Amino acid sequence: MYAIIEIQWHQYIVTEGDTISVDRMSDNKEGDKITLDALSVFSEDGKTVKVGKPTVAWATVACEITEHTRWDKLHVHKFKRKNRYSRKIWFRALHSTLSIKKISV
Repeated sequence: MYAIIEIQWHQYIVTEGDTISVDRMSDNKEGDKITLDALSVFSEDGKTVKVGKPTVAWATVACEITEHTRWDKLHVHKFKRKNRYSRKIWFRALHSTLSIKKISV
């Protein structure tokens, strides 16, 4: 069974046992269990589809936050020729890893 969930304005398609990486969920700690509403639910064969308005009332997805980490450093270099402008920026995004435990229908 597949489900489409929405976390912080991003949509993800998930199945049971999946691990997804999302933007940092700072209000939750590692090991916390959260329940999310499903926007759509699909069967394994793809013949049965339930679409919510905006969510399917009887479908939930149980998740567990496994870790909070930072991605690798990204190097951004801005340069404008003839203007003597050069700037280096280093960026490390924060993210959380979620483990999908169960899709309840």
